[in-house]
Amino acid sequence: MLVAPILFVAAHGHTLDSIEGYRMEIAWENNPPYSGEINAIILYVSPLVPGLELEEQPFQNGVAGLEDTLRMQLVARGYTTTLFLDPDKDIPGKYRAFVKVLRPGYYQANILGHIGDTTISFSMHPPQIRNADLIMFPADYGPTHEISAELDRLAGGLDNMTATYQDDLDSLRSTYEADLDQLRNRVDALERPADQTISYVGVGLGIAAVGLAVLALVRSRAVS
Repeated sequence: MLVAPILFVAAHGHTLDSIEGYRMEIAWENNPPYSGEINAIILYVSPLVPGLELEEQPFQNGVAGLEDTLRMQLVARGYTTTLFLDPDKDIPGKYRAFVKVLRPGYYQANILGHIGDTTISFSMHPPQIRNADLIMFPADYGPTHEISAELDRLAGGLDNMTATYQDDLDSLRSTYEADLDQLRNRVDALERPADQTISYVGVGLGIAAVGLAVLALVRSRAVS
């Protein structure tokens, strides 16, 4: 029971098949594979060992030099692309087909060409490509997110500028109000003596007018 989950994961990480006396195995180099990343389908090619079931076949005595005679086609929903094999410099019979799969899902890999005099043409199915959006952080990262972030940055800068200018305006307003109060006090101080002088002159003129009237009345009586 403890070993079974390990075997289950291994079985789903590789796809194994055989054709014309050869063991064929494919797997994603970066496993699990996710959409939007550059990955490689690894192809292992080796002769079958007589007397063993397919699941028991080991990868040994790998067949080298197939980069010039085999190619891989990746197929999905009417789209097809041809991938060329890049041999591993340390492990004969191990090849990489680099690809960037943009969408999650299942894909079909067609192995075409020949090994020696044997014609090879069959299909295999590598493990499913997972959706990178499910593990992406931030989830909305991309050009739209970058534009939104830049707008937020500019808006924040504008708010800071507005706050700074508002402080300056408040300071200037306080200064102007203080100066205006001083000017009003000066005007009031200047206006008060002027009003008192006018009042005194008015009273004096009134007294003089009354005196002249009394003098005129006395003179008119004396004449009569």
